[in-house]
Amino acid sequence: MNQIQDQIIITDTSKFENIIKILKESLLRIDNNLKTEKEMMKKIDKTDIWSGVVQEKIYSKYIELSSCYNTVVESLGTYIKFLDNTIFNYKDAENILNRSIDKNMDNLNVN
Repeated sequence: MNQIQDQIIITDTSKFENIIKILKESLLRIDNNLKTEKEMMKKIDKTDIWSGVVQEKIYSKYIELSSCYNTVVESLGTYIKFLDNTIFNYKDAENILNRSIDKNMDNLNVN
């Protein structure tokens, strides 16, 4: 925040936007990794390359965990949209306030 005369102006939303960008990129990588893993597990399950009790336990655990992958990806996507909307609305409100201040500068009595 910068204090200019009697106004406080938040000038740097770019740090927040950069964090959102990193989150979006991370989510895309997570989603791609999960899809790749899913395809790999399907291939392993259809072959006899790796079979036995250990394979069955690992594959069962994978099936159990993978059932919540979509929920996790969707939840992260929803949170990222929320952050995007928060920044958008903040900037919009700040612009409205600044326009109002500019219009009414002569009428403002700031102590």
